[in-house]
Amino acid sequence: MKISLEKADFSHLSLVYVWANDPQTRKSSFNTEEISLEDHTKWYTEKMESSTCEILIMYTDEIPVGQIRAEYEVDHLLISYSIDKTYRGQGYGKLLLKLFEEYIMTEKDLKTTIVGKVKYDNIPSIKAFEANGYVRQEYEDHIVFAKSLK
Repeated sequence: MKISLEKADFSHLSLVYVWANDPQTRKSSFNTEEISLEDHTKWYTEKMESSTCEILIMYTDEIPVGQIRAEYEVDHLLISYSIDKTYRGQGYGKLLLKLFEEYIMTEKDLKTTIVGKVKYDNIPSIKAFEANGYVRQEYEDHIVFAKSLK
């Protein structure tokens, strides 16, 4: 099985849209409302043209199984990810985080901190961050996970 991360481009717009509107993804998101295609297209175009955002698609044997988005902040990367519903519960979230860390250290040569925000009921993401050694900080309505790559 070949696992890879590839930079998203405009050809991934529909795929990312479908993933974003998956009911479980919406439930786990801080904005739980369904996203219109018009709003998604505008958002996706802005992200593709941004110098401070990157979206990567994870493939297993040429099949897209998930995505991770990184927003480059001053002193950290704020990430958000999702796994295709067909591939959930199989360890892909944990693997995606690990691959992303490797990508940041090798391809980008960045020494930074990766930060992810997770709702308390998003148990799979909590487990993925914990399995990858992220430090947990609890807030009233969410958990912040952070890992330094320095």
